Order: sequence, then structure tokens, then C-alpha cells
Amino acid sequence: MSELSAPNSRAAIIERRAAGEIHWSGPVLMLLARSVLAVVAQGLVAVVLSVQGSASPWREAGSWPPVYGTLNDAGCLYALWRLARREKIGLIDLTGLDRRRLGRDVLLGLALIPPSLLLILAGSWLATRGGST
Repeated sequence: MSELSAPNSRAAIIERRAAGEIHWSGPVLMLLARSVLAVVAQGLVAVVLSVQGSASPWREAGSWPPVYGTLNDAGCLYALWRLARREKIGLIDLTGLDRRRLGRDVLLGLALIPPSLLLILAGSWLATRGGST
């Protein structure tokens, strides 16, 4: 697949923009979507807890990040799918997957995982040490 024929190539984006298929509202929506959906999703969990008789449902909902995190992810994925569909592309087109570079990309990912984990673990270790120095 050449750069010019890729659905999400620069040339294709410029062409879809000129045809009026791409609007500024989509990227702005996606910038705000995660934050808004996080509050809405946690609110839904709080409502369920409230119906179940919780004395402090919002606070208890904070203990359920897998639930509201999944709702948040699903909402963002749905919004992204709708926006991509409006631009006449699919979600897979947003990844820029090029099968010719797949092997190299996998090796690069595997090479970056160990140093990334070291940085994460070092940060966690430093954070837990706190003011004990």
C-alpha cells in the first residue's frame, strides 16, 4: 500500500478535508471525550451503588475503576468509531498498520518494553520511598 493510497495518508486527509468530510469538531470532541466520559461512567457506577443503598455512592464508585474505566474506554472507542465512519475510514485505518513493517515494529516494541518497565518500576520505587530519605 503506497503512501498515496493509504486511507489515512496525508494526501488522503487533505482530499477528504477539501471534500468536507473532515471537520474540526471531531478532534475537539475526542480531546474532551475521555474526561467527560470518565465522570459520566463513574456517575453511572455511583447511581447503581446509590440504588443499592450506599451511604456515599460517589466515594464508593471510586473503588471500582475496572468498571467505570471499561465504560470510559468503550465510550471513547464508540466515539472514535463514529468519527472515523463519518470521515469514511475505519478504525484500523487510524493505526497506520503496514504489513511490510510489521516484523520491525514488533521487534521495536519488544526492545522498548524492558527499558519502559525499568522506568516504571524505578518511578514506583521512588514514589514509595516518599520522605524517608
